[in-house]
Amino acid sequence: MLQVLFRIKPDDARKQTVDAITYISDSLSQLVENNADLQEHIKKQQPITRGLLVERLLRGTGAGSDRNLEEYGIRLKDSKMIVLAFVFEEGHITMEEDVSTDETVALKQVLSNALNRVLPGEKYMCDTDINEGAILCAMDREAPYDKNALQGQIGELIEYFWEEYGVAVKIAIGNMCEKTGQISKAYDQVCEMLQYGAESDKNVFFYEDYMENRDYYYFPVPLEERLVNAVRTGDMDNMHDQLKEVYQINVMERNISPFMMHFLVNDLQCAVFKALHNLEPHVKVDEEEIYKQLEQINRENDILLRFNRINNIFHYICKQVQEQTVESTDRQKMEIENYIRSNFGNRDLGLTKIADDFGYSSTYFSKLFKELFGENFGSYLEKVRIEQVCSLLRGSDTMEAIAEKTGYNSVYVMRTAFKRIKGMTPNDFRKNNS
Repeated sequence: MLQVLFRIKPDDARKQTVDAITYISDSLSQLVENNADLQEHIKKQQPITRGLLVERLLRGTGAGSDRNLEEYGIRLKDSKMIVLAFVFEEGHITMEEDVSTDETVALKQVLSNALNRVLPGEKYMCDTDINEGAILCAMDREAPYDKNALQGQIGELIEYFWEEYGVAVKIAIGNMCEKTGQISKAYDQVCEMLQYGAESDKNVFFYEDYMENRDYYYFPVPLEERLVNAVRTGDMDNMHDQLKEVYQINVMERNISPFMMHFLVNDLQCAVFKALHNLEPHVKVDEEEIYKQLEQINRENDILLRFNRINNIFHYICKQVQEQTVESTDRQKMEIENYIRSNFGNRDLGLTKIADDFGYSSTYFSKLFKELFGENFGSYLEKVRIEQVCSLLRGSDTMEAIAEKTGYNSVYVMRTAFKRIKGMTPNDFRKNNS
Protein backbone atom coordinates (compact mmCIF):
# COMPACT_ATOMS: atom_id res chain seq x y z
CA MET A 1 0.00 0.00 0.00
CA LEU A 2 2.84 2.39 0.86
CA GLN A 3 4.53 1.54 -2.42
CA VAL A 4 1.38 2.49 -4.33
CA LEU A 5 0.56 5.62 -2.34
CA PHE A 6 4.03 7.06 -1.98
CA ARG A 7 5.89 5.35 -4.86
CA ILE A 8 8.38 3.64 -2.62
CA LYS A 9 10.64 1.02 -4.10
CA PRO A 10 10.73 -2.33 -2.24
CA ASP A 11 14.38 -1.78 -1.26
CA ASP A 12 13.52 1.64 0.19
CA ALA A 13 10.61 0.13 2.15
CA ARG A 14 12.90 -2.40 3.84
CA LYS A 15 15.25 0.38 4.90
CA GLN A 16 12.58 2.17 6.92
CA THR A 17 13.53 2.23 10.59
CA VAL A 18 10.94 4.71 11.93
CA ASP A 19 7.56 3.76 13.31
CA ALA A 20 5.10 2.92 10.52
CA ILE A 21 2.46 5.42 11.68
CA THR A 22 5.08 8.18 11.93
CA TYR A 23 6.29 7.33 8.44
CA ILE A 24 2.77 7.41 7.00
CA SER A 25 2.07 10.72 8.80
CA ASP A 26 5.23 12.32 7.42
CA SER A 27 4.48 10.99 3.95
CA LEU A 28 0.94 12.37 4.04
CA SER A 29 2.27 15.74 5.18
CA GLN A 30 4.62 15.75 2.23
CA LEU A 31 1.74 14.77 -0.06
CA VAL A 32 -0.32 17.72 1.20
CA GLU A 33 2.61 20.12 0.79
CA ASN A 34 2.99 19.09 -2.86
CA ASN A 35 -0.71 19.32 -3.73
CA ALA A 36 -2.24 22.81 -3.89
CA ASP A 37 -5.79 21.53 -4.47
CA LEU A 38 -5.56 19.29 -1.40
CA GLN A 39 -4.26 22.21 0.68
CA GLU A 40 -7.21 24.33 -0.41
CA HIS A 41 -9.68 21.56 0.44
CA ILE A 42 -8.18 21.09 3.92
CA LYS A 43 -8.20 24.86 4.45
CA LYS A 44 -11.94 24.95 3.69
CA GLN A 45 -12.57 22.25 6.29
CA GLN A 46 -10.71 24.06 9.09
CA PRO A 47 -13.62 26.31 10.18
CA ILE A 48 -15.84 23.23 10.54
CA THR A 49 -13.19 21.40 12.55
CA ARG A 50 -12.55 24.50 14.66
CA GLY A 51 -16.27 24.75 15.50
CA LEU A 52 -16.36 21.07 16.51
CA LEU A 53 -13.30 21.51 18.74
CA VAL A 54 -14.87 24.55 20.42
CA GLU A 55 -18.06 22.55 21.00
CA ARG A 56 -16.04 19.76 22.63
CA LEU A 57 -14.41 22.31 24.94
CA LEU A 58 -17.80 23.73 25.87
CA ARG A 59 -19.36 20.33 26.54
CA GLY A 60 -16.41 19.07 28.54
CA THR A 61 -15.61 16.15 26.25
CA GLY A 62 -12.01 17.27 25.64
CA ALA A 63 -10.48 18.79 22.54
CA GLY A 64 -6.82 17.80 22.71
CA SER A 65 -3.76 19.74 23.81
CA ASP A 66 -3.12 23.47 23.38
CA ARG A 67 -0.86 22.57 20.48
CA ASN A 68 -3.63 20.66 18.70
CA LEU A 69 -6.04 23.53 19.27
CA GLU A 70 -3.55 26.05 17.91
CA GLU A 71 -3.21 24.00 14.72
CA TYR A 72 -6.81 25.00 13.98
CA GLY A 73 -6.40 28.61 15.07
CA ILE A 74 -7.72 28.26 18.64
CA ARG A 75 -5.30 30.10 20.92
CA LEU A 76 -6.21 29.84 24.60
CA LYS A 77 -2.80 29.60 26.26
CA ASP A 78 -2.04 32.43 28.73
CA SER A 79 -5.55 33.87 28.26
CA LYS A 80 -8.52 34.59 30.45
CA MET A 81 -11.72 33.33 28.89
CA ILE A 82 -15.40 34.17 28.87
CA VAL A 83 -18.16 31.93 27.55
CA LEU A 84 -21.14 33.70 26.03
CA ALA A 85 -24.31 32.03 24.72
CA PHE A 86 -27.19 33.55 22.78
CA VAL A 87 -30.60 32.55 21.48
CA PHE A 88 -32.85 34.16 18.85
CA GLU A 89 -36.37 33.89 20.18
CA GLU A 90 -38.67 32.87 17.36
CA GLY A 91 -41.79 33.86 19.26
CA HIS A 92 -40.71 37.50 19.11
CA ILE A 93 -39.89 37.67 15.39
CA THR A 94 -42.10 40.30 13.75
CA MET A 95 -42.37 38.49 10.42
CA GLU A 96 -45.22 36.54 8.89
CA GLU A 97 -43.04 33.41 8.80
CA ASP A 98 -40.20 32.11 10.94
CA VAL A 99 -36.70 33.15 9.97
CA SER A 100 -35.19 30.69 7.48
CA THR A 101 -31.99 28.79 8.16
CA ASP A 102 -30.00 31.00 5.76
CA GLU A 103 -31.29 34.14 7.47
CA THR A 104 -30.43 32.71 10.88
CA VAL A 105 -26.87 31.98 9.73
CA ALA A 106 -26.60 35.57 8.51
CA LEU A 107 -27.96 36.92 11.82
CA LYS A 108 -25.43 34.87 13.76
CA GLN A 109 -22.63 36.33 11.67
CA VAL A 110 -23.92 39.87 12.23
CA LEU A 111 -24.09 39.21 15.99
CA SER A 112 -20.58 37.74 16.00
CA ASN A 113 -19.19 40.76 14.16
CA ALA A 114 -20.96 43.14 16.54
CA LEU A 115 -19.57 41.30 19.59
CA ASN A 116 -16.08 41.64 18.13
CA ARG A 117 -16.42 45.39 18.70
CA VAL A 118 -17.74 44.91 22.24
CA LEU A 119 -15.46 42.20 23.60
CA PRO A 120 -11.67 42.33 23.22
CA GLY A 121 -9.58 39.30 22.25
CA GLU A 122 -10.01 36.30 19.96
CA LYS A 123 -13.50 34.81 19.57
CA TYR A 124 -14.47 31.30 18.56
CA MET A 125 -18.10 30.59 17.75
CA CYS A 126 -19.95 27.32 17.35
CA ASP A 127 -23.59 26.58 16.55
CA THR A 128 -25.46 24.69 19.26
CA ASP A 129 -28.86 24.80 17.55
CA ILE A 130 -30.55 26.51 14.61
CA ASN A 131 -31.45 29.57 16.67
CA GLU A 132 -28.72 29.26 19.29
CA GLY A 133 -24.97 29.54 19.50
CA ALA A 134 -22.05 30.03 21.85
CA ILE A 135 -18.89 32.10 21.68
CA LEU A 136 -15.65 31.43 23.52
CA CYS A 137 -13.75 34.68 24.01
CA ALA A 138 -10.03 34.50 24.85
CA MET A 139 -8.61 37.78 26.16
CA ASP A 140 -5.16 38.81 27.24
CA ARG A 141 -4.73 38.32 30.99
CA GLU A 142 -3.98 42.01 31.43
CA ALA A 143 -6.96 43.22 29.35
CA PRO A 144 -9.52 45.23 31.38
CA TYR A 145 -12.95 43.73 31.98
CA ASP A 146 -15.74 46.11 32.98
CA LYS A 147 -18.95 44.16 33.54
CA ASN A 148 -21.18 47.24 33.83
CA ALA A 149 -19.86 48.75 30.60
CA LEU A 150 -20.22 45.39 28.84
CA GLN A 151 -23.79 45.03 30.07
CA GLY A 152 -24.69 48.43 28.63
CA GLN A 153 -23.01 47.72 25.28
CA ILE A 154 -24.69 44.32 24.91
CA GLY A 155 -28.02 45.88 25.87
CA GLU A 156 -27.60 48.40 23.04
CA LEU A 157 -26.70 45.57 20.68
CA ILE A 158 -29.89 43.68 21.58
CA GLU A 159 -31.98 46.81 20.99
CA TYR A 160 -30.31 47.24 17.59
CA PHE A 161 -31.28 43.69 16.59
CA TRP A 162 -34.88 44.30 17.57
CA GLU A 163 -35.15 47.61 15.74
CA GLU A 164 -33.18 46.56 12.65
CA TYR A 165 -34.29 42.94 12.18
CA GLY A 166 -37.33 42.50 14.40
CA VAL A 167 -35.59 39.70 16.29
CA ALA A 168 -35.36 39.34 20.07
CA VAL A 169 -32.02 38.12 21.36
CA LYS A 170 -31.16 36.83 24.82
CA ILE A 171 -27.49 36.72 25.80
CA ALA A 172 -25.91 35.04 28.83
CA ILE A 173 -22.33 35.57 30.04
CA GLY A 174 -20.59 33.12 32.39
CA ASN A 175 -17.89 33.72 34.96
CA MET A 176 -14.29 34.33 33.93
CA CYS A 177 -12.19 31.20 33.25
CA GLU A 178 -8.47 30.93 33.95
CA LYS A 179 -8.03 27.34 32.69
CA THR A 180 -9.45 25.39 29.77
CA GLY A 181 -10.86 22.84 32.22
CA GLN A 182 -13.24 25.53 33.53
CA ILE A 183 -14.77 26.25 30.12
CA SER A 184 -17.40 23.49 30.32
CA LYS A 185 -18.60 24.72 33.72
CA ALA A 186 -18.92 28.25 32.34
CA TYR A 187 -20.92 26.84 29.44
CA ASP A 188 -23.19 25.05 31.94
CA GLN A 189 -23.73 28.43 33.60
CA VAL A 190 -24.82 30.22 30.43
CA CYS A 191 -27.05 27.33 29.38
CA GLU A 192 -28.73 27.40 32.77
CA MET A 193 -29.40 31.12 32.51
CA LEU A 194 -30.95 30.82 29.05
CA GLN A 195 -32.91 27.74 30.12
CA TYR A 196 -34.48 29.22 33.26
CA GLY A 197 -34.37 32.85 32.19
CA ALA A 198 -36.59 32.23 29.18
CA GLU A 199 -39.65 33.66 30.96
CA SER A 200 -37.74 36.60 32.34
CA ASP A 201 -38.08 40.13 30.96
CA LYS A 202 -34.29 40.47 31.03
CA ASN A 203 -32.30 40.02 27.83
CA VAL A 204 -28.80 40.07 29.32
CA PHE A 205 -27.71 37.68 32.09
CA PHE A 206 -24.47 37.65 34.06
CA TYR A 207 -23.87 34.57 36.18
CA GLU A 208 -22.51 36.46 39.17
CA ASP A 209 -25.85 38.32 39.36
CA TYR A 210 -27.86 35.20 38.61
CA MET A 211 -26.22 33.34 41.53
CA GLU A 212 -27.93 35.65 43.99
CA ASN A 213 -31.37 34.50 42.85
CA ARG A 214 -32.68 31.55 44.87
CA ASP A 215 -35.73 31.15 42.61
CA TYR A 216 -33.82 28.90 40.21
CA TYR A 217 -31.88 25.70 40.70
CA TYR A 218 -28.70 24.62 38.95
CA PHE A 219 -29.11 21.63 36.63
CA PRO A 220 -28.30 22.77 33.08
CA VAL A 221 -28.88 20.51 30.08
CA PRO A 222 -25.16 19.87 29.30
CA LEU A 223 -24.57 18.72 32.90
CA GLU A 224 -27.60 16.41 32.73
CA GLU A 225 -26.28 14.96 29.45
CA ARG A 226 -22.88 14.28 31.04
CA LEU A 227 -24.55 12.66 34.06
CA VAL A 228 -26.76 10.39 31.94
CA ASN A 229 -23.84 9.43 29.70
CA ALA A 230 -21.63 8.65 32.72
CA VAL A 231 -24.29 6.36 34.22
CA ARG A 232 -25.03 4.69 30.88
CA THR A 233 -21.36 3.87 30.33
CA GLY A 234 -20.62 2.88 33.93
CA ASP A 235 -18.22 5.79 34.53
CA MET A 236 -18.57 5.94 38.31
CA ASP A 237 -16.04 8.74 38.92
CA ASN A 238 -17.59 11.01 36.30
CA MET A 239 -21.08 10.30 37.65
CA HIS A 240 -20.01 11.32 41.16
CA ASP A 241 -18.34 14.48 39.81
CA GLN A 242 -21.57 15.62 38.12
CA LEU A 243 -23.73 14.94 41.20
CA LYS A 244 -21.14 16.62 43.42
CA GLU A 245 -21.34 19.74 41.26
CA VAL A 246 -25.16 19.73 41.47
CA TYR A 247 -25.06 19.43 45.26
CA GLN A 248 -22.20 21.90 45.76
CA ILE A 249 -23.81 24.72 43.79
CA ASN A 250 -27.44 24.24 44.81
CA VAL A 251 -26.99 23.41 48.49
CA MET A 252 -23.59 24.72 49.59
CA GLU A 253 -23.22 27.83 47.44
CA ARG A 254 -26.68 28.97 46.39
CA ASN A 255 -28.73 27.48 49.23
CA ILE A 256 -31.82 27.27 47.04
CA SER A 257 -35.27 27.28 48.59
CA PRO A 258 -36.96 23.99 49.59
CA PHE A 259 -39.51 24.65 46.83
CA MET A 260 -36.75 24.77 44.19
CA MET A 261 -34.99 21.77 45.76
CA HIS A 262 -38.20 19.80 45.22
CA PHE A 263 -38.10 20.56 41.48
CA LEU A 264 -34.40 19.72 41.31
CA VAL A 265 -35.02 16.28 42.80
CA ASN A 266 -37.81 15.74 40.26
CA ASP A 267 -35.38 16.59 37.45
CA LEU A 268 -32.84 14.14 38.86
CA GLN A 269 -35.54 11.47 38.86
CA CYS A 270 -36.17 12.21 35.18
CA ALA A 271 -32.42 11.79 34.60
CA VAL A 272 -32.68 8.30 36.13
CA PHE A 273 -35.32 7.36 33.53
CA LYS A 274 -33.17 8.82 30.73
CA ALA A 275 -30.18 6.79 31.90
CA LEU A 276 -32.27 3.61 31.97
CA HIS A 277 -33.63 4.35 28.50
CA ASN A 278 -30.12 4.87 27.08
CA LEU A 279 -28.49 1.72 28.50
CA GLU A 280 -26.67 -0.56 26.08
CA PRO A 281 -28.75 -3.58 24.91
CA HIS A 282 -26.53 -6.06 26.77
CA VAL A 283 -27.04 -4.29 30.12
CA LYS A 284 -30.00 -5.54 32.15
CA VAL A 285 -30.96 -3.94 35.48
CA ASP A 286 -33.83 -4.64 37.80
CA GLU A 287 -36.06 -1.74 36.75
CA GLU A 288 -38.88 -2.78 39.08
CA GLU A 289 -36.53 -2.40 42.04
CA ILE A 290 -35.48 1.05 40.83
CA TYR A 291 -39.13 2.12 40.43
CA LYS A 292 -39.83 0.95 43.98
CA GLN A 293 -36.93 3.05 45.25
CA LEU A 294 -38.22 6.06 43.32
CA GLU A 295 -41.66 5.63 44.87
CA GLN A 296 -40.06 5.56 48.33
CA ILE A 297 -38.23 8.76 47.50
CA ASN A 298 -41.52 10.48 46.65
CA ARG A 299 -42.87 9.52 50.07
CA GLU A 300 -39.80 10.89 51.83
CA ASN A 301 -40.16 14.35 53.43
CA ASP A 302 -36.49 15.15 54.03
CA ILE A 303 -35.34 16.74 50.77
CA LEU A 304 -31.63 16.08 51.32
CA LEU A 305 -32.36 12.45 52.13
CA ARG A 306 -34.26 12.22 48.83
CA PHE A 307 -31.24 13.65 47.05
CA ASN A 308 -28.97 11.08 48.72
CA ARG A 309 -31.24 8.19 47.74
CA ILE A 310 -31.24 9.30 44.10
CA ASN A 311 -27.47 9.32 44.32
CA ASN A 312 -27.66 5.69 45.50
CA ILE A 313 -29.88 4.78 42.54
CA PHE A 314 -27.38 6.27 40.10
CA HIS A 315 -24.62 4.38 41.90
CA TYR A 316 -26.57 1.10 41.63
CA ILE A 317 -27.19 1.48 37.88
CA CYS A 318 -23.57 2.49 37.29
CA LYS A 319 -22.27 -0.55 39.15
CA GLN A 320 -24.56 -2.88 37.20
CA VAL A 321 -23.30 -1.39 33.94
CA GLN A 322 -19.68 -1.82 35.02
CA GLU A 323 -20.11 -5.47 36.02
CA GLN A 324 -22.07 -6.47 32.92
CA THR A 325 -19.78 -4.51 30.60
CA VAL A 326 -16.76 -6.41 31.93
CA GLU A 327 -18.58 -9.72 31.36
CA SER A 328 -19.66 -8.65 27.89
CA THR A 329 -16.17 -7.40 27.04
CA ASP A 330 -14.53 -10.66 28.14
CA ARG A 331 -17.06 -12.68 26.14
CA GLN A 332 -16.62 -10.46 23.07
CA LYS A 333 -12.83 -10.67 23.29
CA MET A 334 -12.99 -14.47 23.50
CA GLU A 335 -15.32 -14.66 20.48
CA ILE A 336 -12.99 -12.49 18.37
CA GLU A 337 -9.93 -14.42 19.50
CA ASN A 338 -11.55 -17.77 18.65
CA TYR A 339 -12.63 -16.42 15.25
CA ILE A 340 -9.07 -15.32 14.39
CA ARG A 341 -7.53 -18.61 15.49
CA SER A 342 -10.06 -20.50 13.39
CA ASN A 343 -9.62 -18.34 10.28
CA PHE A 344 -6.01 -17.15 10.30
CA GLY A 345 -5.26 -19.42 7.31
CA ASN A 346 -7.74 -17.52 5.13
CA ARG A 347 -5.77 -15.20 2.83
CA ASP A 348 -8.79 -12.88 2.58
CA LEU A 349 -8.96 -12.38 6.35
CA GLY A 350 -8.59 -8.66 6.99
CA LEU A 351 -10.15 -5.86 8.98
CA THR A 352 -13.07 -5.42 6.57
CA LYS A 353 -13.99 -9.10 6.52
CA ILE A 354 -13.86 -9.67 10.28
CA ALA A 355 -15.74 -6.41 10.90
CA ASP A 356 -18.48 -7.51 8.46
CA ASP A 357 -18.71 -10.96 10.03
CA PHE A 358 -19.22 -9.38 13.48
CA GLY A 359 -21.68 -6.81 12.13
CA TYR A 360 -19.58 -3.67 12.67
CA SER A 361 -18.15 -0.98 10.45
CA SER A 362 -14.41 -1.24 9.83
CA THR A 363 -13.72 2.03 11.67
CA TYR A 364 -15.66 1.01 14.78
CA PHE A 365 -14.22 -2.52 14.84
CA SER A 366 -10.67 -1.18 14.51
CA LYS A 367 -11.21 1.03 17.57
CA LEU A 368 -12.97 -1.77 19.47
CA PHE A 369 -10.17 -4.24 18.72
CA LYS A 370 -7.53 -1.79 19.96
CA GLU A 371 -9.47 -1.31 23.22
CA LEU A 372 -9.89 -5.06 23.76
CA PHE A 373 -6.43 -6.31 22.77
CA GLY A 374 -4.18 -3.28 23.25
CA GLU A 375 -2.88 -3.40 19.67
CA ASN A 376 -4.25 -3.06 16.17
CA PHE A 377 -5.85 -5.97 14.31
CA GLY A 378 -3.11 -6.32 11.68
CA SER A 379 -0.35 -6.70 14.28
CA TYR A 380 -2.34 -9.23 16.28
CA LEU A 381 -3.22 -11.32 13.22
CA GLU A 382 0.40 -11.40 12.11
CA LYS A 383 1.53 -12.61 15.55
CA VAL A 384 -1.05 -15.41 15.46
CA ARG A 385 0.10 -16.42 11.98
CA ILE A 386 3.80 -16.37 12.93
CA GLU A 387 2.99 -18.43 16.02
CA GLN A 388 1.42 -21.05 13.73
CA VAL A 389 4.39 -20.82 11.34
CA CYS A 390 6.72 -21.63 14.26
CA SER A 391 4.62 -24.66 15.15
CA LEU A 392 4.61 -25.95 11.56
CA LEU A 393 8.37 -25.37 11.15
CA ARG A 394 8.93 -28.07 13.77
CA GLY A 395 7.34 -30.51 11.33
CA SER A 396 8.23 -31.58 7.83
CA ASP A 397 6.02 -29.24 5.76
CA THR A 398 7.67 -27.30 2.96
CA MET A 399 7.88 -23.50 3.15
CA GLU A 400 5.28 -23.22 0.39
CA ALA A 401 2.85 -25.44 2.31
CA ILE A 402 3.40 -23.52 5.55
CA ALA A 403 2.80 -20.17 3.83
CA GLU A 404 -0.44 -21.49 2.33
CA LYS A 405 -1.68 -22.97 5.62
CA THR A 406 -1.02 -19.72 7.55
CA GLY A 407 -2.69 -17.32 5.09
CA TYR A 408 0.35 -15.79 3.39
CA ASN A 409 0.29 -15.07 -0.33
CA SER A 410 3.87 -16.23 -0.85
CA VAL A 411 6.91 -17.59 0.91
CA TYR A 412 8.57 -14.20 0.42
CA VAL A 413 5.83 -12.36 2.35
CA MET A 414 5.90 -15.00 5.10
CA ARG A 415 9.70 -14.86 5.38
CA THR A 416 9.68 -11.03 5.57
CA ALA A 417 7.05 -11.03 8.35
CA PHE A 418 8.80 -13.85 10.22
CA LYS A 419 12.16 -12.11 10.21
CA ARG A 420 10.61 -8.84 11.36
CA ILE A 421 8.95 -10.50 14.37
CA LYS A 422 11.40 -13.27 15.27
CA GLY A 423 14.64 -11.63 14.15
CA MET A 424 15.64 -14.66 12.05
CA THR A 425 14.55 -16.43 8.89
CA PRO A 426 12.18 -19.43 8.97
CA ASN A 427 15.07 -21.65 7.79
CA ASP A 428 17.25 -20.52 10.70
CA PHE A 429 14.38 -21.15 13.12
CA ARG A 430 13.88 -24.65 11.70
CA LYS A 431 17.58 -25.45 12.05
CA ASN A 432 17.68 -24.21 15.64
CA ASN A 433 14.61 -26.26 16.58
CA SER A 434 15.23 -29.39 14.56
